[in-house]
Amino acid sequence: MLNAMYGSLKAVLKKPHGLVIPFVASLLSAYFFILFVQIVIEILLDEVVYANILQESVFATLMFIVKVKSAEFLKILALALANSWLGIFVGIYYCKFIAIVEKAGAFSKAIKFAFKSLWDSIALLIISIIFFAAFGVGAYIMLWLFGFNFLLSFFALLFLGLFMAIVGLRLFMFALPALAYEKINARKALQRSWYFTEEFFWQSLALAIVLTFIVFLIFALQQYILNFFDDTLAILIIYSLFNSFVVAFSFGTLSIYYAERHSKAK
Repeated sequence: MLNAMYGSLKAVLKKPHGLVIPFVASLLSAYFFILFVQIVIEILLDEVVYANILQESVFATLMFIVKVKSAEFLKILALALANSWLGIFVGIYYCKFIAIVEKAGAFSKAIKFAFKSLWDSIALLIISIIFFAAFGVGAYIMLWLFGFNFLLSFFALLFLGLFMAIVGLRLFMFALPALAYEKINARKALQRSWYFTEEFFWQSLALAIVLTFIVFLIFALQQYILNFFDDTLAILIIYSLFNSFVVAFSFGTLSIYYAERHSKAK
């Protein structure tokens, strides 16, 4: 685990140009987020206005807003999907970059591989949407069944959350490294991740916890540094720099860890 983290950090310091794509993606993600917030604020403001006009029925008010603001809701959905896909695309790129980091032209080859894997990234996006939709449906069913009792509903949702977290970890944690290292499609990459985390479950869980803690510390440092800046451009650049480092360090660690364990298993 420590070796994978050290190797990932070493790759960032030795080949910093590999962060160009994550940095650009972070800028785009920040732009998407700004648009998302603007649309949500507009909808909330309109909801207040329409609620004052249509006081006789809350349901009618909400339906009126949905009808009038359907375009805005579609924009929110599109932004969320674009942002999610961008994260998968960048993950595929950087996992491939780490896999061939010692070879000449690693940067351009990794970009080409990411674009060649376009349909795989879309497939992974669709599967992740289905996964989270299943979680939402499960949570709704739990609330419907146990909503009469707070403790029962709380523990039911807690159990469902833990179950889905474990399934998600096994299904997605090493899917992108597997796709990049073994040049396989999305379905096989998910299978590789599933079987890999079955063999190294506790090690994978420990790695996920440690990475989450490190990322939390990095973002805490980011927030502290951002407090010293008022200029929007400076904030955006610092935000994107930190995000690109987190993406590179995380995917780099997962890729190196997967490659080392996978080669030993063979």
